[in-house]
Amino acid sequence: MKTKKKGLCIELTQGQYDHLYNIMCSQDEIIDYLNESEDFDVQTFDNLFDAICNAKETYLTWILMIPLMI
Repeated sequence: MKTKKKGLCIELTQGQYDHLYNIMCSQDEIIDYLNESEDFDVQTFDNLFDAICNAKETYLTWILMIPLMI
């Protein structure tokens, strides 16, 4: 029996997604910075960018709680 590989799922608002997408579109600057790290993997970075670009809209399961000022 084949076991499925587990992954992680994050929930983002549209604004959070837009920020993340804009950061990832600055890949050249990010990759130059990350290449200085020994554990940086370009393929993992590319896969992350592909996952962001292929994101699908869905309903969020968490509720944004705004603290009350007392």
